[in-house]
Amino acid sequence: MTGDIITYDYFGSLYINMTNRCDSHCVFCIRDQEDSALGGLWLQEEPTREAVLEEILGQDLGGYEEIVFCGYGEPTCRADDMFWICDQLKASGRDDLPPIRLNTNGHGSLINHRDITPELAGRLDAVSVSLNGSNKEEYLRLTRPGAGEAAWEGMLDFIRTATQHVPRVVVTIVDYDKTPEEIEACRRLAEEQAMKRGIGFLLLTVGLVCLLAGCQGKDLTAQAEKELGLDLSGGTVVTQSDTHSGNGDGLSVLVLRWEEETLEQQLAADARWQPLPGDLLCQTLFWGVSDETSRIGPFFQDNEGGIEIPPVTQGYWLVLDRHSQAKEGEDPEELLHRYSYNCTAALYDTAQRTLYVCRLDT
Repeated sequence: MTGDIITYDYFGSLYINMTNRCDSHCVFCIRDQEDSALGGLWLQEEPTREAVLEEILGQDLGGYEEIVFCGYGEPTCRADDMFWICDQLKASGRDDLPPIRLNTNGHGSLINHRDITPELAGRLDAVSVSLNGSNKEEYLRLTRPGAGEAAWEGMLDFIRTATQHVPRVVVTIVDYDKTPEEIEACRRLAEEQAMKRGIGFLLLTVGLVCLLAGCQGKDLTAQAEKELGLDLSGGTVVTQSDTHSGNGDGLSVLVLRWEEETLEQQLAADARWQPLPGDLLCQTLFWGVSDETSRIGPFFQDNEGGIEIPPVTQGYWLVLDRHSQAKEGEDPEELLHRYSYNCTAALYDTAQRTLYVCRLDT
């Protein structure tokens, strides 16, 4: 299985990639792209459940927020193997075992020809289900499931019954050619499913994923401290925003300001931070570069928001490439040539004593 990626770090969680198989053919899915775009996540053969377990247990699990069953395929195509792995993880006695989540299209009971939701109990701490449509016609147009109309009712029933067995159920949509009215209709449908089972429902509209049930916001300062290895306790939050969704995609921006130069002392002592003005990578990510025919960047502002960082000539900058294909010692500018981005970039303006931390996942 040379080159196959079974586990990968994505937005601070450990993702488990066990299968390419899927019973749907979503119009927005990247599975139909050429192999070079799919990268090492496209499995040449399915790993055994023992191999998956061994790779998970070989990790420092304390560094992850969650373990997430999610890959290029639908995880419930291997439901029995997934349940076995969950049982083994729970029985391992690992003190550093984080919560376990399943990302699914909600067709697991149809795929396995039985109601699998009771088997989620005690194994999964959270389930994220792709709703993707406010009515049957829209859902079938976007997801093109092999089971046809039965997949729509099966998905809704999976959401309702899963809430009886799992502490946290997340309902998501991909904002693919949706009008505000269609998004609102999805909101109402998700709320109806929650009310039918008497569960709590919290709506959060963010980036690509628009509906989350029972989702809690992240502490961006604590996350930045952990990732950057800095003490940020002396800073005051100027602004923060996060469009990361249940599937991990999005952009978070954190801006902190200090009254004194305490942070600058930390940065000067850390060899990872480079002095400004930065190189081509720094310029491209934060402000963008262009020539007579093209332009690339900036990476941290778009139609959904982000932030426009003012020009900074004195200070420090740092880029952490978190992509699964990143290799130690490679040219940092390789980040700009990938089909997707997973990076954290930070910039400190010494004149204004202001730190910008941007986290991008696509």
